[in-house]
Amino acid sequence: MKSALSQVREALGASTFVLFSLPTPVSREPTHYLFEGVSHRAMVEYQTHFFQYDLWVKAAREANVTSGRWCCGHELVPPNQLADSYFGREFLAPQGLHDVLSGFLDVADEDRESAMVLSFHKHREQGLFDARMKSLIHSLVPHCRRAMRMHLRLTPQLALGNSLRELFQEADSPMFYVTAEGLLLEANATGFEHLAAEAGRTAITVASRFESRPAALSVHLPDGWRALSQALGPLFTQTEPSLIVQLACPDGTDEELVIRRVHGAEDNDLCTYPCFAICTIRRPRHRDPIEKIVLRFKLTPSEAETVRLLGHGQTPLQIAQSRGVRISTVRSHIASSLSKTGTSRQAQLLSLVARLARQ
Repeated sequence: MKSALSQVREALGASTFVLFSLPTPVSREPTHYLFEGVSHRAMVEYQTHFFQYDLWVKAAREANVTSGRWCCGHELVPPNQLADSYFGREFLAPQGLHDVLSGFLDVADEDRESAMVLSFHKHREQGLFDARMKSLIHSLVPHCRRAMRMHLRLTPQLALGNSLRELFQEADSPMFYVTAEGLLLEANATGFEHLAAEAGRTAITVASRFESRPAALSVHLPDGWRALSQALGPLFTQTEPSLIVQLACPDGTDEELVIRRVHGAEDNDLCTYPCFAICTIRRPRHRDPIEKIVLRFKLTPSEAETVRLLGHGQTPLQIAQSRGVRISTVRSHIASSLSKTGTSRQAQLLSLVARLARQ
């Protein structure tokens, strides 16, 4: 099945695909995920957190998208609105994802029923999905349905992919489900390796353990060891539902703790109360020159995306078409970017980007 979907992905010129099953009144089996081009960590963070903020999903619900209809992300949400959103900044941009082509599949067999969502994604440099690609996926869907029916009929005991719990355990980044009090509910395999590391080699540890309750976690911050509950504090007051905490690893390793509120997955009991957040240890993301300009000169996400596309050789007209905005809006973003960076021409602006890339 994965091989077949991989061929469809290539035919569409997409970089990733994600297929996940949905519980139905007939089948209450846990959701399973089959995917390519996406990390286990990203899948876990999406299902436990970002799904709640996915503008594409919200727009599809409002449009009452039904089985058999395929939608392009840029048709549901204007690209500039998506880029400015929390979902766009914190999930899509780090993955490099730019557009989606998605639809529902109802796969019924004699005594089983399964509903699935299939999505293909393009990276920024691959542009947007177009009408030709929508027509192509419509022609390929019947073949996908037949393959899924065959799977249900011949190997019903085998899941199409991994459950969310399996994805969590197999993620190569240390991940932890925690309560609002900073107590550990569950760690994945890599997370337990971190907790079991020798003193002086990790920035997260078990502070205390009681048989009657989960373990309390502590993290090593630049000003010393602190209870994880203190690091969680800003999540109760800030507007965005995630935060990044810089860790001070005793061995000098550069790491940060990403903390995101858990909004739950219906078939995963770990995502229900008392679970409050999912924490991930990762190396700080390498900031590209556009991010450096945003931080230094306070460009808006739309201005930054315009500068990025200029750097890729696109004209203002091409940028307007790819982002779904008027050319006057693009020119306004360029003018504002020139003003904020103290440059007077596009060539100077792109020279500044190139200079920051070398730093």
